[in-house]
Amino acid sequence: MYVARQMFRITHKIGRFTDTIEVCKHAMLVAAKHRFDSSGTASMLFLVELKHGPDTCIAARDRSLTEIDARHFREITSIAESHSVKIVDGWSFPIGHQLWYVVEAEYSHSVAEVFKESRAFSWNTVSINPVVNHAAFVEKVLNPIVEG
Repeated sequence: MYVARQMFRITHKIGRFTDTIEVCKHAMLVAAKHRFDSSGTASMLFLVELKHGPDTCIAARDRSLTEIDARHFREITSIAESHSVKIVDGWSFPIGHQLWYVVEAEYSHSVAEVFKESRAFSWNTVSINPVVNHAAFVEKVLNPIVEG
């Protein structure tokens, strides 16, 4: 556990991909807990946000580009497996031109490769954020504040 003494942002960019952690003054920064699978491999949870506008929407672009991107993106689960990334679940908001995925991986770079190989980057801005679940947030951030 680390205590941040000032506001800072850690951002890792690969092309249109970003991996960002923001910490406020005096907030406790707790890395997402590594979880270990049955083989002993550590992994973390990441929330991947995909955003695009109406002009780059997969449903509104040139048919030849759309078909190529749709074929690749449809295979995202198998692409993820080939990079040792597990897609926990995903959601879309078609009218709002947004998609969200919770994935489990050892490294954010692996997650970036999945969304690159799936061609999501060609019609979205992709943000990769390490996350912890609410119980971990309460335990590591809120409880120390409330309990002193």
